[in-house]
Amino acid sequence: MIECYLVRHADAGSRGIQNDHQRRLSKRGRAQANRLVDPLRTVGVTELLSSPFARCMESLAPLAKALGLPVEADLHLAEGSGPTHALAVIEQATSPLVICSHGDVIGDVMHLIAGRGVDLADDRLAKASTWIITTDDGTIISARYLPPPS
Repeated sequence: MIECYLVRHADAGSRGIQNDHQRRLSKRGRAQANRLVDPLRTVGVTELLSSPFARCMESLAPLAKALGLPVEADLHLAEGSGPTHALAVIEQATSPLVICSHGDVIGDVMHLIAGRGVDLADDRLAKASTWIITTDDGTIISARYLPPPS
């Protein structure tokens, strides 16, 4: 069995007049990103994938530093990309990995998983939260929500 960790980016404040692709984490978001390290550093993660949006890349930066791994930007995880690619990455994973994306992408992934009969005891998508998705031979067998680390 393989566990994949689907992380919603940490807090980046309100959308404003700046280019949304470049919107960086807020002070609160930087603290959330730092707190993501402890729950994820000991689970055997071998790969970090992220939407190329600054707030997603920054959300995984402290974990990347702690694990000595690069954060790989994946345009197919960007806001508005839909769930297909993220779901395929999860189903094809051969070792634990972390994916950081946006609320719309993660929400759509979870909707598809639920539609396949996987029981979701929660439906929250808080910023800096994580869904732990477990696969067995490429089939998603469970999903568990972790609220943002405090």
